[in-house]
Amino acid sequence: MDINNRLKKFIHILPIKYDITLCPADWQADFPLGAVFHRLYYIYSGNVVYTDKDSRITLQKKNLYIFPNFKPYLITHDRRDPLFCLWLELKISPDIFNSLINLPVITGSVYYNIVKTIEYIVKNKNQEKELLQNQLQVLFYLLEDEINFDYYTDIRIQDSVEYILANTQEKIAITLLAEKAGLDPAYYSRLFRKITHASPKNFIINSKIHKAVEMISRGCSINTVANSVGYQDVKEFYSIFRRYTARTPTSFYKQQKNLP
Repeated sequence: MDINNRLKKFIHILPIKYDITLCPADWQADFPLGAVFHRLYYIYSGNVVYTDKDSRITLQKKNLYIFPNFKPYLITHDRRDPLFCLWLELKISPDIFNSLINLPVITGSVYYNIVKTIEYIVKNKNQEKELLQNQLQVLFYLLEDEINFDYYTDIRIQDSVEYILANTQEKIAITLLAEKAGLDPAYYSRLFRKITHASPKNFIINSKIHKAVEMISRGCSINTVANSVGYQDVKEFYSIFRRYTARTPTSFYKQQKNLP
């Protein structure tokens, strides 16, 4: 199999929530420990500013933005000129964006056609999520230059990530992953961090948090969620969840809002 084709199949995209929204005056998106999901905005209008530790950027209308997850950032808008946008929360595995992606959407371009198709799907909520997922997959295929797929050409690490994503219910030992990769554990950990920009331990926990948030968003009980991501001790699950999302599982469930 051609390496690019395998890498494309390796990226898993799942839309969690999506809508077209004129945000209320008091809206802001504040993620002091980073958002659990990637977020995608297509800006129709509004005076909107994105801030992280490295940059402060005014978001432009008719541009498509993809925000990183697990990176702290803040998005604010002018109350007199609020954000109006098409937005999606996405579960993307592996975590391939380490910084904000900005795509100008020019009328008639391939990105324009994708945005308009996604817009139609979101407006017609009876459309199947699979159709939306297919459009997002096309979008990400076109983003190879921005994503830099070279990070994922080491098949040993790719196989490790696939194993982690498929076994979020298990307690996965780093020694097991290193053994599967045929590498010394210390060297394996260094290689994994170099390629994914996360330690194996943090990547495993992040994957569990992704799965937990997905289940909580579907209305699953906290006990069920904890057991499904490998935590028999619910208190331990609460502690880990709060560390990575800045909220408890219960407050996350109660605060689910259909806002970007």
